[in-house]
Amino acid sequence: DSGTYNQTAALTVTGDMQINGGTFNGSTASDAIDVNGNFSQTGGTFTSTNGTMTVEDNFSRTAGTFTHNSGTVTFDGTNQTISGSTTFNHFTKTVAAAATLTFTAGTTQTIAGTLTLQGASGQLLSLRSSVNGTQWNINPQGTRTIAFLDVKESNNTNATAINACGTGSVNSGNNTNWHFGVVISGNVYTDLGVTAIANGVSIVLIVNGTSTGTTTTGGGTGAYSFSEIILAATSIAGWCSAT
Repeated sequence: DSGTYNQTAALTVTGDMQINGGTFNGSTASDAIDVNGNFSQTGGTFTSTNGTMTVEDNFSRTAGTFTHNSGTVTFDGTNQTISGSTTFNHFTKTVAAAATLTFTAGTTQTIAGTLTLQGASGQLLSLRSSVNGTQWNINPQGTRTIAFLDVKESNNTNATAINACGTGSVNSGNNTNWHFGVVISGNVYTDLGVTAIANGVSIVLIVNGTSTGTTTTGGGTGAYSFSEIILAATSIAGWCSAT
């Protein structure tokens, strides 16, 4: 609860790791921290290793200071929960069997480095809020490596959208600033690219013979755009217009 601990070698915690006060100075020589239980911080100052910190169960922070030390936090359990708002450097969870990563509603996880979230084909990694109907926030500031996710109620607060197109991921609803489909856009002309069609003309998108959406032209340039369109490698898409 008090005092200072300086990590000078690999550290394995058999059960839970609790930081209630004092100071924990993680390794600057890439020594690992392996927590085979829950990590919880209710006070004090915790500076992680600049190597990899692995957490098997839940990760909870209600108070205190957490410094990522340019390291990686890897969540290697099955179903896990992230509580409290934290700034990580690299954040990783990869599963081979279906699992759920739950985030406390209303909290924000900031990832300064690489965000890695990966399930497997037919074995999705589900990202969920702790409260149904309330979003959880994520701010991935660096590289995003994602695949085979089932995402629900996630608000990406970063200016750059998270592109899940072609990753085998599923949009389960109430997500902000995530892209799960492609954008199909262009301009419509009444002749060979000279005279733009009028504003307000309906454009219908047809994929594999089925209407998937309707929009209207605008901007005085005959511009149209469809977003979040799901296409397979063999899909055939086209559009038609009607005044």
